[in-house]
Amino acid sequence: MTFPLLTLDAQLLAAPGPVQVAWLIARNLPIDELAEQFSDSVQLFLPDLIEDGQVNDRAAAALRAVDAELDVLRKSGDHLLWTASAELHDSPAWQRVRDLALSALDALGVPADGYDVLAGLTTKSMIEAIRDPVQWLARPAADQQRSLDKNLTPVQDVPLTLDDCVTVLVPRLISAGALSPAAEAAVIALRDFIRVAASRGDPDLGDQTTLAASGTWATIRDLARAAADVLPDTE
Repeated sequence: MTFPLLTLDAQLLAAPGPVQVAWLIARNLPIDELAEQFSDSVQLFLPDLIEDGQVNDRAAAALRAVDAELDVLRKSGDHLLWTASAELHDSPAWQRVRDLALSALDALGVPADGYDVLAGLTTKSMIEAIRDPVQWLARPAADQQRSLDKNLTPVQDVPLTLDDCVTVLVPRLISAGALSPAAEAAVIALRDFIRVAASRGDPDLGDQTTLAASGTWATIRDLARAAADVLPDTE
């Protein structure tokens, strides 16, 4: 199992940002788990895989290059790299890791999309991954403000996380027959409203001081409450 585990960890690092975010939220894991899983696999499994002839010198060097780049991120002192979902989308640092992981998979002879990295997610975990940001977006402005201050989370990160989870996970839930048409319509309406606001460059999405007074945030709360009411219960 060591070789499949190592390649799965590399495929997670090579995956697009929205897939990484959805996987992390569904597993209830912080961003640094992407790095820790891979580094642990390299340290624990790579020497034996080299000795057994399953990994050649080129592939080993490529895997170690990924691990070294992750260490650069750890030492950067940039807190947001490890706390903000948006960084997995837009950060040049995470894109360098993604590019190196793709090169490592190529050296291993493994297609980047050769394994469905989301295959291990349960229906319950996928529903809860959508429900969590929906419920946060439905909370009163004062509660949202306290949460942001406590966790040092950029306000725009929650809508982006919602977008990722809806876009990546809703099709899988529909395919499994686990999401009603009403729930699908409600979460997509919420996601699409956020997307339209972002495409207009609505400054309120990135300004937590507007949570209480903004019409944009008020509409998001209304749509989120409607979505929360129709999402299936996982208890």
